[in-house]
Amino acid sequence: MTIPSEDVQRAARSDIDQLIRRYSEAADAYDGNAFAACFAEDGTMVRGDGPHQGRATIAAMMNSQAQVSRRHVFVPPVVEFIDEHRATGRGYCLMVTKAERTGQTILMVDYSDVYRLTEEGWRIEWRQVKPSFPADA
Repeated sequence: MTIPSEDVQRAARSDIDQLIRRYSEAADAYDGNAFAACFAEDGTMVRGDGPHQGRATIAAMMNSQAQVSRRHVFVPPVVEFIDEHRATGRGYCLMVTKAERTGQTILMVDYSDVYRLTEEGWRIEWRQVKPSFPADA
């Protein structure tokens, strides 16, 4: 395993930051195709309703959600490189939703990622999302 140079790491971190911004915008717009495009072709998203693997499955998951006004506010992940083509990331996100009947909800989630450099650029290979403050804790 070869760890990339500092210059390559800086460029990759910038690319990963933009990837997270595209992910956030697509999630807020309920754009399943744009959301799924943030993942590698065989990428996996793990959340409370189970794992979702592959872009088609991830897009369908996003498109099936009840649409409420919402915003994802991500803290850029702490990125550590495995090698030139893979890295891990961890961080958190504040999600604010506004629903007509239930009012405003604020949720904080932690995320753990594996990123992979693909022909399309850096993509999420694996993402696990968990509530930062679970109700049963």
